[in-house]
Amino acid sequence: MKKGQIMGQPIIYLFYAIVAAMILFFGVRVIIGLQDTGDDVEYASFISDLNKAVDAVYNDASGSTYGLEKLTIPKDIVEICFVGDYEDGVVDDHELDARIKLIDDYSEDNLFFGGVEIDKHKYKMDVVVSGTVCDKTRDRKLNLILENKGTYVEIK
Repeated sequence: MKKGQIMGQPIIYLFYAIVAAMILFFGVRVIIGLQDTGDDVEYASFISDLNKAVDAVYNDASGSTYGLEKLTIPKDIVEICFVGDYEDGVVDDHELDARIKLIDDYSEDNLFFGGVEIDKHKYKMDVVVSGTVCDKTRDRKLNLILENKGTYVEIK
């Protein structure tokens, strides 16, 4: 080997190390991004399934009911609350209770999730809620019932 080749060999190994580090760094970023996207899809799917259930009950005969225990609940949700009029002492999750108390108009947002990030914690559902109806979802089931009241759907 020539003297120049021996001096250049450590530089090539350094280049390989830098390229390997960059591949690992960007690979980890992509994997984390995919996990976040999966969580977003899980929430969107849950909301879509809940809307489909409300539509199915609304289009059914008056007095018909539909149990929501078959819906797949996102893993981070610890409590789900539907609020028509806020009732103190019904919500178990303290952080969720504080978020719900901050809302002035429950006609804009009436579905709240406990245990999730702030941007995923509230939605508007086309259901009528008498007071505050909550369910702890530790069993991964939503133990609530939708009922067709003729002109609207009520959750209880």
